[in-house]
Amino acid sequence: MKTAMKQYRVDELRSEDLETLKAYLDDHLGKTALEGTYWLEIPPGLLGDTQAAHVQCQPHVVACEVDTHGITCEFLVRTRKKLHCDCMEMANAAQRVWIMEVMDGILEKLSIPG
Repeated sequence: MKTAMKQYRVDELRSEDLETLKAYLDDHLGKTALEGTYWLEIPPGLLGDTQAAHVQCQPHVVACEVDTHGITCEFLVRTRKKLHCDCMEMANAAQRVWIMEVMDGILEKLSIPG
C-alpha cells in the first residue's frame, strides 16, 4: 500500500522574498544536486527509535524545495545514505512540529511574511 506524501507548504511568497530565502538556505542548509532543494537535518534528540538505532544511516533529513511561489518541506524523514531503509518513515508528531517551527522561524528571521 502506497503512503500519501505529506508536507508543509508556505505559498504565495514574493519573488524578492524567495531570493532572500534561497540565499539564506544556501548558507545554512545542506544543498542537494537539484537547484532549489535543500536538506533539513533532524536533530538526534528527535529521531524515532528505528532512526536512532540506524547510526549507519544518519543523518536523517527532510527535503525542502523552493520553487517560484514558495517553499515546501516534505514530512518524509529519509537518510541521505540509502535509497530504501526501514528507518525512512513519515515524520512523527514531534518532528512535524519541529519542521514547521524551523521554517516559520527562518521566515520570521528574514522578515518574510508567511
